[in-house]
Amino acid sequence: MSPPELVAVQHEHPDEPRKDVPAILDEAADSVAEGGIAVLPEYFYRSTGEPISADVADEATFVADAIREASGSTEGAIVATVPEIDGEEVYNTALVAQDGDVVLRQRKLLPTEGERERGVSAGQRLSTATIQGLELGVLVCADVLSLDLLARMARQGPDVVAVPVVSPNRESDRTQQARTSVFVARAWDLGAYVVKAGGYREPDIVGRSLLTAPWGVEARAGDPFADARLSSGYQGDRLEKARRPFDPLREPAGGSP
Repeated sequence: MSPPELVAVQHEHPDEPRKDVPAILDEAADSVAEGGIAVLPEYFYRSTGEPISADVADEATFVADAIREASGSTEGAIVATVPEIDGEEVYNTALVAQDGDVVLRQRKLLPTEGERERGVSAGQRLSTATIQGLELGVLVCADVLSLDLLARMARQGPDVVAVPVVSPNRESDRTQQARTSVFVARAWDLGAYVVKAGGYREPDIVGRSLLTAPWGVEARAGDPFADARLSSGYQGDRLEKARRPFDPLREPAGGSP
């Protein structure tokens, strides 16, 4: 049996979401037709990548139903964000869907200033789900930059961490050269694969999708303004060897400070 495939799907944010979203999800489903985990960009269902607002009931139902339907047509699992309404609160939530069912809902814990201004609330819990024998966690966009959330995720022992993102295309970005190193470091600290999926929309939103492991980069998008399907077969034995005998993030030291 071949190892599960880990896939980051980079695509253009859609012109006509109602028309294009099912096709985007079909591509994700096809990429893991024989098993694995496909990750779509944050706000994959929006033309501009703008943060969601509180008036999103129809959009929330449409996108969630489409994600579940696509996951029922493949052997793998799909990770995709959706606006989630819970009472009077609205969340930016990543769904992990498999066999037509949602097996994990991971709300974004650190919404951006723009999201908060539009009424998006912060999630509280950080959880994982078992997908084809792999422990999968999700850190939505900027959540991956928090050292506190990184430690909380590491203690749950993930094998794979999905990171759906939206990245603005800034004229001056002094951090750009360091970003690949950041995601390799996250994979090292987590002892897991990190699957970063970003969408694009010229000139404002740039893709920069990336797939990393504790030993380095497995795949990266060559053109930040072009469709790409990055993939890597899961190497469990290699991952286990790469994990440190004692990882302070997974196993915090006891005793007095």
